[in-house]
Amino acid sequence: MKPPAFRYERPHTMAEALELLAEHGDDARPLAGGQSLVPMLNLRLAAPAVVVDLNDLPGLDRLEATDGTLFVGALTRQRTLEISPEAAAIGALADSLPIVGHVATRNRGTVGGSIAHADPAAELPLALLALDGSVVADGPGGRREIRAGELFAGFLTTTLQPGELVTEVRFPLPRRGEASALLEVAQRHGDFPLAAVGVSVRLDADGRIAAARIAVGAVADRPLLLSGAAEAFVAGASAEMTGQIAAVEVDPTGSLHAPADYQRHLVGVLVARALTRSVHQAGLVASPPDSTSRQIFRRIPHESLPRLPAAQCTVNRKAVSLADVPDRRLLSDFLRHDVGLRGTHVGCEHGVCGACTVRLDGVAVRSCLLLARQAEGAEIATVEGLASDDEERTLHPLQDAFRRNFALQCGFCTAGILMAAAERIDETTTEHLGPPDEDEIRRLLSGHLCRCTGYEPIVTAIADVLREDPGS
Repeated sequence: MKPPAFRYERPHTMAEALELLAEHGDDARPLAGGQSLVPMLNLRLAAPAVVVDLNDLPGLDRLEATDGTLFVGALTRQRTLEISPEAAAIGALADSLPIVGHVATRNRGTVGGSIAHADPAAELPLALLALDGSVVADGPGGRREIRAGELFAGFLTTTLQPGELVTEVRFPLPRRGEASALLEVAQRHGDFPLAAVGVSVRLDADGRIAAARIAVGAVADRPLLLSGAAEAFVAGASAEMTGQIAAVEVDPTGSLHAPADYQRHLVGVLVARALTRSVHQAGLVASPPDSTSRQIFRRIPHESLPRLPAAQCTVNRKAVSLADVPDRRLLSDFLRHDVGLRGTHVGCEHGVCGACTVRLDGVAVRSCLLLARQAEGAEIATVEGLASDDEERTLHPLQDAFRRNFALQCGFCTAGILMAAAERIDETTTEHLGPPDEDEIRRLLSGHLCRCTGYEPIVTAIADVLREDPGS
């Protein structure tokens, strides 16, 4: 469960990145968020000779609303987009982001990376297709815009040309009488869906259906538009009847957990529900949202973070050298074996169990999905750094709450849960987000597998910290 050997490159300009990709061709793989690529490396499903880390490329974390469009830089983190007010105004996008994996993977995963990966069950490609959005790609032949309907070519395949990179994603902002929605059924929060549906509608001045788009995901080798169902809805079919037409129009592949007939049934139900919600919401849109050009808040502004010398990072406030670290070394292994911090536990090594969660530049991330070399210049916090540096090693309020509530048994999952919960509490402290309710705490914990099934006292412990001092 470790990556094969490869050479790690970290270009600082788009020209350098494109040159590296052109030079190495099929032997090179671009690395953005890494939440899909690194698991493939760990599982030996991908074995590139060169990994090109795009995260130092300037200007690709743009997030701006202007002229009726939300422009999202390809390197914008999914979590950053999730909590932006402009994303909240786009129904299908707002619906999709909270169910893309888990908070720790959305903290690192990028919008452009998810769409370029083109997983047929992924939520963001489906939302882009339902909204009739587009991507901008840069490559050897220059820059071009590709509509969503022309982007997805098959399983994990797009119409991007060799050497091209997605640099921007464009989502249309809703105008008067327009709304959208995205719904899915998954076995548990954060899992890939058994079936998913994204729709968008436009009402005319009399409240009648003037236009509709219906897209489905997780039932074929790519997200698909259902033109027949959309035409029927515009012609006057009810939402329920349109759902039945959509169920006939799809030809599901079936899966281990959802036979084809069940997927077809889900499509019908989800289409009806999504259309009903969208029509209701469209009727409430009295005027388009303000599309004045403006930059949107980023939780951790990249330019404001102090950068350390090359080949160095800090771990729990102490400088640590990354010199001589092999390119293929995972951050989890670096912390455990090179730095000697064994509190970062290693379980699945493909981002599912959450045991290896640490904080990188303030946000919770899966350390098994990061290369150690990616931490150059970054500030890392592990569970060993939660307690105070005083002589008594005073416990962090979370640690104390876990102790009081007996919120740990074997302890294997505990370190990762503490680090993820600490980030969410800090967000409340800095007023970036309001305090989480119990449902949100449970969704946060869905990204952590507790072998002892001791979730109830864990929920209580996290809630206790917020109740005792929600602003601390």
